[in-house]
Amino acid sequence: MTSSPIPNCPAPSPRLELRFSCGQRLAAAALGLLLASQASAHGDAASAVPDEPGARIGLAAAVSQINASQLLPSARLAGYLLQGDPGVDRRGFGLEHAVIDGGWRFNETWGASLAIGKHDSDKAHVEAAWLQARRRTGYGDWQLTAGRQRPELGPVVTPAGHLDRFAMVPLAKRMAVNDDWVDDGAQLGWRSAGAGDVQWSADAGVWKGQVFPGSASASAAPSLHLGASRGDWRLDGFAARFSPQGRGAQVNGVNGAHSHSAPLCDAALRQVICLDGASHVAGASVRWDSHQWPLSVSAAGLLRRDSGALYSANGSAQYRGDNRGGWVDAVWRFHPRAEAGMRTERIQASHHLTGPGASLLSTEAGFNAYGPIRRSSLMLGYSLNDSMDLRMETGRETARGAAARFTLIRLVVKTDFLFPMHRL
Repeated sequence: MTSSPIPNCPAPSPRLELRFSCGQRLAAAALGLLLASQASAHGDAASAVPDEPGARIGLAAAVSQINASQLLPSARLAGYLLQGDPGVDRRGFGLEHAVIDGGWRFNETWGASLAIGKHDSDKAHVEAAWLQARRRTGYGDWQLTAGRQRPELGPVVTPAGHLDRFAMVPLAKRMAVNDDWVDDGAQLGWRSAGAGDVQWSADAGVWKGQVFPGSASASAAPSLHLGASRGDWRLDGFAARFSPQGRGAQVNGVNGAHSHSAPLCDAALRQVICLDGASHVAGASVRWDSHQWPLSVSAAGLLRRDSGALYSANGSAQYRGDNRGGWVDAVWRFHPRAEAGMRTERIQASHHLTGPGASLLSTEAGFNAYGPIRRSSLMLGYSLNDSMDLRMETGRETARGAAARFTLIRLVVKTDFLFPMHRL
């Protein structure tokens, strides 16, 4: 195993962001470690923390070259009441995602993890920073995790788009939580004991709720996840409730840069449309992972329902919007180092406004630009070694009768370094 020094980075700001130059150094260091590693293989562990006392460091990065005839409809998702910005144009060569994460198991009970990630030219940011207590009993395993983390949505939905087999974040996940749900809060999880044909899991969390579809002044957001597996099958469902107050979106047609922060709903309401009310997010997923055939099939469906007062500088109305969608994918591992896959996706929405400002608000929110969006993708992947995958993908997106084709090639590198307690 080889190693190189990790750059000395300034401490995170209160917003848990790092300086862009430090993010570049972190990504370069991570990629250097990944390429240098020969003996280590990436482990798809259930947790970032080792099961036994000790430490682990995980490194992952993906770079891609994307060619498309035009800006893909998924960049903006017009008509789905996200943040109204133009999104990210991923055409060309760029850093898709890079993550360096560490976990420490102090003893049988306590563990902690920290992860720093970077997307494209965005600033490096903290993706995880949590402390966990666990207890194993005859009735199952319990764990309480507090801090910044990804709420548990099931093994199909939670990792989708996060250094995934497919390069694009699923349309339904973009529609429901604006790419990925990373939040500050606490989550209590339970996994059933090993005996029995059915393995059960449950997770209940309370979150700060100030990320989409919440807002900077929202109250706490509760969530619940339930899962069950038996043989080749796995079934999961989840639900969460957000309470956005002044959740902003750019007025349709305003030229602005992509931002991870929602537009500000201040007293002036300049070029912004705002929502006060409730946002419910729910979903279900199923996976068939054959133990007899080198084949896996997954399906997921997500719903985001917004309701409340929608307003801008030009008027207000009562609003209810249902945004729904899902995807199905299948992966065939036809060789120990090679696999092929396909994914088909669709999202749609319905919007209802009542009040004197309904017509103008509908235009400002971009609902007149709405249309169902479909995406189909074919993927071919080859493992160059235990840590490095080369992937190619081709597909098409359609929206409002127009189609945009894309092709891409990706290099995905992942590895883990484990340090048992007796070696520290």
